[in-house]
Amino acid sequence: MRRRKTRASRTICLTSKKTSKRTSQKGAWVEGVPPRSEKAKANVERVQALVQSIPPGNVTTYGEIGKATGVGARYVGWVMRVHGADLPWWRVLRADGSPHDPERVWPRWEDEGIGRLASGKADMRAHGLDARDLRALFHGKED
Repeated sequence: MRRRKTRASRTICLTSKKTSKRTSQKGAWVEGVPPRSEKAKANVERVQALVQSIPPGNVTTYGEIGKATGVGARYVGWVMRVHGADLPWWRVLRADGSPHDPERVWPRWEDEGIGRLASGKADMRAHGLDARDLRALFHGKED
């Protein structure tokens, strides 16, 4: 029986038209379930600690957090979705500076003094942190 993977993470049996949805990734930490490896747990904790260290009045992107922690931007997004309730999620943006949920984000930005452009995106030149800045903040916090 031949099988192939599609982009939607479904395995399709080419001979019988059956599909099965993957329920979890290897090493994933889902809804409070501990990760399968210490490396996965360390990655989650590193992303959480770095997001927590972003100072008020600053923003960054999923990709910059990924570069600073050694994981991908999508992994950072997954950590924020699953474990981000207690983190300053409004300081983490898409690559173009746009927020995920503008109506919930903009009041928090106003409270912190984060400027926004006419398009509704954050003023990344004035308030954005890159991977180098994030590493400096994070390592300064550990010392």
